[in-house]
Amino acid sequence: TQSTWGFMKRASAIRSFFGTGEETPSFVSSSNALPPPEPLKLCSFRWLTAPEASKRVLHLRLDLSACSVQNYQPGDALAIRCVNDESTVHETIERLNWSRDMPSAVLPHIPDGVTVEQALLFCCDILGAPSRKLLKILAESATDAADRTRIETLAGRDGKEEYHRLFVVERVNLLGLLQRFPSVHVSPSILLPLLPPLLPRYYTVTSSPLLLPNGAEIAFSVPEFEVSGKPSRGLCTGFLEDLCSELCNANHCAGDMDVADRAVFLTGSLKRSSVFELPAPALLSQSRLLLVGPGTGVAPFRAFLQHISMLPTNERPRDVWLFFGCRTEAEFIYRSDFEEFESNQVLTRLFVAFSRNADDKVYVTHKMAEVAEPLRSLLLDPSGYLYVCGDGASMVKDVRAVVLSILSEEPSTAQLLWADLMSQSRYRCEVWS
Repeated sequence: TQSTWGFMKRASAIRSFFGTGEETPSFVSSSNALPPPEPLKLCSFRWLTAPEASKRVLHLRLDLSACSVQNYQPGDALAIRCVNDESTVHETIERLNWSRDMPSAVLPHIPDGVTVEQALLFCCDILGAPSRKLLKILAESATDAADRTRIETLAGRDGKEEYHRLFVVERVNLLGLLQRFPSVHVSPSILLPLLPPLLPRYYTVTSSPLLLPNGAEIAFSVPEFEVSGKPSRGLCTGFLEDLCSELCNANHCAGDMDVADRAVFLTGSLKRSSVFELPAPALLSQSRLLLVGPGTGVAPFRAFLQHISMLPTNERPRDVWLFFGCRTEAEFIYRSDFEEFESNQVLTRLFVAFSRNADDKVYVTHKMAEVAEPLRSLLLDPSGYLYVCGDGASMVKDVRAVVLSILSEEPSTAQLLWADLMSQSRYRCEVWS
């Protein structure tokens, strides 16, 4: 459902609620380990995928000159604040017979003086699967015996399959749950403490501060799925795509769209990476890097390669191998960048796997197996590092399996060599679902 606010107004509302800099409410910084959110000015954006692609990937450039986030490093992420869809929030309030201006419960993630409308918009996760504790409370409040019995079953061991079907497969949210059980009625003081906080969404930077000293770039795909049989998208990615579409007055525009003069701000913080980072400067010039990033998992490696390209030649890694995979050429993001890195010898070898270009599906693991010998040499080198980034635990499992087969034909030996990679912090992984 399209926002009645307009997406630029929604961005402004997020910024106002969470505050910026010294004005940040204490509940924001006390509810998580992130620095206080700051204004991130949107400078430009573009769609990285072609209109005919089955997936949509967007690239955003943000101006960080007015905030402390500019001291990021490749591998760090921006934690972007988002807001729940107001039509869903309003339907939820109406279903519960609340009024929008009722005072909210005061909780670690909900400040004093906030209405229930604001709490559900900005503070509470109303889209995730409900906890068993929440289901038990809802069962107690049901006035209809059939509703009560079914909710109690969902909360118990006998309801595992039904729970999975409703909340994992069908992605039924809080509103959908309340609509299924019309006799459930709870007050804000009971319901709100049982809802988890609405967390920021993390996007690993795809740029280097050496090349873009006062800015940062991020990239993200826009996942599409069904909620209770209706089409939906990711909460933050859907909002960001709608914001870009509103700014360019189109669902897709070719090339970069400069909006620096529009004064549009996102709200976010810097999340430091303690693991997914380049080797320390003292080690980088002797290092050998194997980068595996299917889909948008390749975006952080653009930041790595930008960073390396800005270093003197004698401070760069000995070699860098990149394996990227996508469905078709229409989804080959940052193609010109990676091809330029390769031609300029910042990138030693670039391998691309297209899984839908031919009858036989080709994945990054197939490309890795084709060059097993040089990869074995890289991985067995004490200065060799393996980086894996992407969407889905199954991808990580597949990459691990092919790496084990590359390390040794003897399973026990391969496991020992893998353990060495792990113990020496030469395997670095970032994965999301």
